[in-house]
Amino acid sequence: MFTYSFNFVGSRSAFLLTITRRDGLIIRLTDYGRPITIDGVTWMPGAGLAIGDITENNDGDEPTGSFKVATQDDGVFNTWDISNRLFEGAEALIEITDARISTTKDYEFSGLLKSPVGFDLAGNAQFEILNKFALQRDVFVRQYSVEDDVDFGDPRRNKIPTFPTVDPTSDDLADVARSALLEVGDRRRFRYGSDGNPGDYHDVYWEVTAITTGVTGASVPSSPSDTPDDTVTDGGVTFTVRNAYARAFQVASIIDDRHITISVTEPRASGVTTWFAPGLLVMRSGYCNNRPSDIDAWDGISQVELVVPFGGLLAVGDWGEIAPDYDETLDMAVEKYGAAIGLLADGGANNYRGIPHLTGSKVATSTYVPGTTVDTPTDGGDGGGGDPGGGGGYTTSAVEFAAGST
Repeated sequence: MFTYSFNFVGSRSAFLLTITRRDGLIIRLTDYGRPITIDGVTWMPGAGLAIGDITENNDGDEPTGSFKVATQDDGVFNTWDISNRLFEGAEALIEITDARISTTKDYEFSGLLKSPVGFDLAGNAQFEILNKFALQRDVFVRQYSVEDDVDFGDPRRNKIPTFPTVDPTSDDLADVARSALLEVGDRRRFRYGSDGNPGDYHDVYWEVTAITTGVTGASVPSSPSDTPDDTVTDGGVTFTVRNAYARAFQVASIIDDRHITISVTEPRASGVTTWFAPGLLVMRSGYCNNRPSDIDAWDGISQVELVVPFGGLLAVGDWGEIAPDYDETLDMAVEKYGAAIGLLADGGANNYRGIPHLTGSKVATSTYVPGTTVDTPTDGGDGGGGDPGGGGGYTTSAVEFAAGST
């Protein structure tokens, strides 16, 4: 169960509202009568700011949170900026603190601001907040794309080594076995340690790069290297040590059910907020053993935001494994996995199954993006429709491809 950092008995609780507008402007307000500063960040009193109730409705039809604030012509909330949709889809974070002390703050709710924004007779603006995982159904945009059929970690469809043994029918990235028959290109993991946690793998895996008999030895190699690009001889098999994408971690602290900090060694993720987001996390010990979750956010240091909350079952010190995923774009595939896919015989981005490398079956899908306005085509035509609010049109970014298209 989540525990607040302060005792509500005798406290003067105050909400802290942080909004990141579409133009990047960050607004920090509090419903307390004086400024509140925590860790060098200041929230100013918001005129007429009132935080509404937070509900558990996540179906996208109704807001899950709201707040009301007075509009001022020269203030951060003015009718001009609101009318120009600078707050539409903005990220909102609500936290709470004890205003008497204000040394710590606790997470309450976060989401995206919904449009349109209503006004009352006194000029107050009423903002509604949607859970970021809810689907808003009142704005539709046709967005055509070619579906990417890559599934990282599945050796039947992809050769980028990320998470070990996602496919239970495959031995790919499983522990290397004794007297096992292997082929060039096979990948296995080796336990350097004996603690029984993911740290035993030393954040590397082995790839078969040469064979004689092709059979591993009856006993484990003596003092094998864990340095990437070194080779290890195991019976009639020569392995090359590779830097792994799946990294061992331990839970360092628990902020709430969806926010934790971890102790992980991954230089490629340091300061790079897109390395583990999107990503995948699987617990390997404790009450949540073998329980997975996608990763919604990574701060580039130690904090992750989980898509699937673990219901207070995590404990500090629990072990797990974490690996990056991608957003199904060629740019991110090359940026994150360029070194790995460069090892393949066909080389580079040809391992990516999407535009412009269309191998295998492709399906053109039509989806909607809540709150998105699509620019009008340059020929001035409607392009197949228009934004219900005006000023928009639809553009097609892909068409249907037959199986085997390249």
